[in-house]
Formats: sequence, structure tokens, C-alpha cells
Amino acid sequence: MYFADAVNPPPGWVGHPAGAVWFCGEHAPLGADRKHLTSHSALREIDAALGRLPRRLRP
Repeated sequence: MYFADAVNPPPGWVGHPAGAVWFCGEHAPLGADRKHLTSHSALREIDAALGRLPRRLRP
């Protein structure tokens, strides 16, 4: 899924493009609803919606 911060890499570039995130079928709708956000913001919102805390905040 491509978010608002996705970039088109130059021809011949190899690697994972910034702003692109893979989702399984179960969680793809969560990403699709947030495509207007940057990937970082979208992933933070998805984690919050699923009740997950970032690693730095886990007990």
C-alpha cells in the first residue's frame, strides 16, 4: 500500500520504496482508510486502533 509519503524510485533502483507498506488481507482495510497519511502516521494510528503500544512504551 502506498501512503502520502510514497516516492517513485529512479529506474534501476532496488529496494523497498519509502512510504510503501505491505499488509495482509486482514489488515489491508486499516491501511486503505489511511492512505492520505504518511506511512509513519498511518502505522501509528493502526497500532492504536489495534491496541498495540510502540516498543518504547511497552512495560
